[in-house]
Amino acid sequence: MDRKEMALHLEEHLRNVNVYFDREREFPKGRGPLKTYLLEAHAGNGDTLDSRSAPEILSEAAEKVGLKVRETQDKSLFEASKGDVGFFFDLLDTRFWVAHTMSNVDVAQEVLGGVVEENHNLDYAWPPSDMMRSIQRDGRSMGFAVDFDETEFFPASETNLMDEPNAVVRIRHSGTGAETWVSQLEKFVPNALAFSMVKFAREDKNTRSYIIHELNERGRLKAAGNSINLHLQVVSTLLHEYKSLILGIEESVRIRPSISENGKTLLGEPLVLDFPKPLRNFEMFVKELVSCKEPLKIWGIVEDVGKQRVHIEGVDLHTGSRLRFDLTPHFMRIYLAPRACGNTVARLLRNLQAHVDSSIQIRVPAPEPEPLIA
Repeated sequence: MDRKEMALHLEEHLRNVNVYFDREREFPKGRGPLKTYLLEAHAGNGDTLDSRSAPEILSEAAEKVGLKVRETQDKSLFEASKGDVGFFFDLLDTRFWVAHTMSNVDVAQEVLGGVVEENHNLDYAWPPSDMMRSIQRDGRSMGFAVDFDETEFFPASETNLMDEPNAVVRIRHSGTGAETWVSQLEKFVPNALAFSMVKFAREDKNTRSYIIHELNERGRLKAAGNSINLHLQVVSTLLHEYKSLILGIEESVRIRPSISENGKTLLGEPLVLDFPKPLRNFEMFVKELVSCKEPLKIWGIVEDVGKQRVHIEGVDLHTGSRLRFDLTPHFMRIYLAPRACGNTVARLLRNLQAHVDSSIQIRVPAPEPEPLIA
């Protein structure tokens, strides 16, 4: 097995699947859409994996869930299987892995979830809403899902909910009228448009090729159509856009020492997330932020440093990364340790958009040049 054979195998599957993603669980085995997942991988000490350590991490993670990994003729491509569940793991980029599966969604997600969630070296990709929409706009919009739930961070009684116009917003639409719906929702629920899925099509009229995709908030692409090349183009776009986001965060925000001809200095600046409207229950938000619960998985020691202002020494329990927060009802300032993982920030942003305000954005400072040593 090599990449060419894998592509032919996946394309054959594409031509035999049903395009009705919403009814996937009704399909017989092997007739569901192709699923491709983007995963983020890193060494335990925060270093980037290489062509030798990445396969070792994959084998260790797979062994925990009984997934058998086999090498192929390509040193960066691996097959893995457990019963009726099978994956191709593409480790060409040792930091950002791609996993393809033709297995049905529930069993595939159960196995892959075990691989990712039981291993601190791996995490899902967490594309922000604006990135998902950008990728969707490169094709023809065919649907979306919005899943916003403020009560995850701000538990409320029924009485409190009477004062909240958009505490929970869940909408799913499929069809070519998607953009009309979105334009209306932008008027009525602009702070609750947390896209959990975007659906779009890409075509090549010269070859009569097409592909239909659903991209979700954890970097999973469902695909049906007749062109594996169009699918892999979208996968490549997602990988490179997400990689640019994560590496940009790490390059700009990690607080790290540096030595120059003028002596020692610190590089890196804090990352700022502005809240479009003040947090309505600041104490509850702080409590939930460091509660260790899914999906944030952040623990921290909270220190009051002023009226409605706290400092938090935190740890990402998934990766072991250290991070610090300055937090007020109006903004969050994040300081990353020298080897902290940028994916921690992406996971935090994604969940703030889904549970606090969908219009929250990050301000990534421009990276500082490394000082020269004479």
